[in-house]
Amino acid sequence: MVGFIDSLMSTQQSFTSHTDGFVLWDKLNRLEQENRIIPSPYVQIDDFLSSVEADELLNYAVLKEQIFEPAEGDAHPISRQAMLLFRRHFPDVAEFMIRRVHERVPAVLPQLNVAPFPITRTEIQLSASQDGGYIQKHTDNHAIANRRKLTYVYYFHRQPKPFSGGELLLYDSQIKDGYYEPAESFTTIEPRHNSLVFHHSRNVHEVLPVSCPSGQFRDSRFTIHGWLHR
Repeated sequence: MVGFIDSLMSTQQSFTSHTDGFVLWDKLNRLEQENRIIPSPYVQIDDFLSSVEADELLNYAVLKEQIFEPAEGDAHPISRQAMLLFRRHFPDVAEFMIRRVHERVPAVLPQLNVAPFPITRTEIQLSASQDGGYIQKHTDNHAIANRRKLTYVYYFHRQPKPFSGGELLLYDSQIKDGYYEPAESFTTIEPRHNSLVFHHSRNVHEVLPVSCPSGQFRDSRFTIHGWLHR
């Protein structure tokens, strides 16, 4: 059913006739009337980088502590507490990670019920969530960035894990007034070290508060995350 909905929405802007449009909206209306829950698929890839690469990336992030910026500087501010580096702050690492992410996309798309598409832009950020860090419910595909198709998040941190919390809650969806809206049900995704997660940018999600007793920057919940545009 997720693949069916995704194909409907992807063709919404390319009707070949008025009849096609009526058929599309009839199907959406039936889904809405049935109050059907649409699961939000995701893919989590463990051991995304080699252990040496993951360790080097962690050391790199810790050394950049002084230039991290509050998340409020993002282009689409939401209620959250985290520190960010933007692409201009880590260009070489950003290019390396983007290449690695792109390599996994062909195998991931079928698992997310997404047809192949040209990636027209890739956004990337490096974040550090310290004690109390969180992100409220939101969607990554909003008015400012409505071409975002897929969201990716790479998790890395010290071993053994020096914090608790920070889980990603990925909400299922329902159709309301012809649009995706979050359902009450969700999946909890653990921020496992050296794992990469993909999910649809349209799906509502949030990050639970992080508890980091040491308060040390090096003990943060680190991510490299971004969005693939269609």
